[in-house]
Amino acid sequence: MKLLTKITGLTLLIGSFSLSAISQSACHGYGKSSCKPDLEDYVQNPQVLNAELSSGESAEIAMVFSAKHDYRIQICSEEHMGEIGFKIKSSKGEILLDNQDYEMINNWDFTMSKTKRLIIEVTFLGADSEDGFEETGCAAIIVGYRHSTQQGFR
Repeated sequence: MKLLTKITGLTLLIGSFSLSAISQSACHGYGKSSCKPDLEDYVQNPQVLNAELSSGESAEIAMVFSAKHDYRIQICSEEHMGEIGFKIKSSKGEILLDNQDYEMINNWDFTMSKTKRLIIEVTFLGADSEDGFEETGCAAIIVGYRHSTQQGFR
């Protein structure tokens, strides 16, 4: 009985440390709460990247995109961060899309004809503040999908 009590206590203690660590992450859950409304009729992929970025820093996520599906990649960030750069790259690093070529858009819709692994990179382009402090903020990459509505011959 004492052993069971110790194991239960230890399990609760470890669980509380895990929850504490998660809740202390400044950007935990940011994408889910801030980007989901922009997905419209796309189903949210559970794999979301939430990142706390400083000026000039990047974060990326690699995902498999399935054939015959439409996708929307949504990038969002805290308002004070200004425009955020994002790129979609092949698994070999070839840049397929750079939002700087499209007036800094924050989302991209596309249809996959073949299943491929792609890398999505987000970059905080802002500069350090005038008072010398490094700017930081939360950014997220969120992906929505649906079965393709495209019909025809391919």
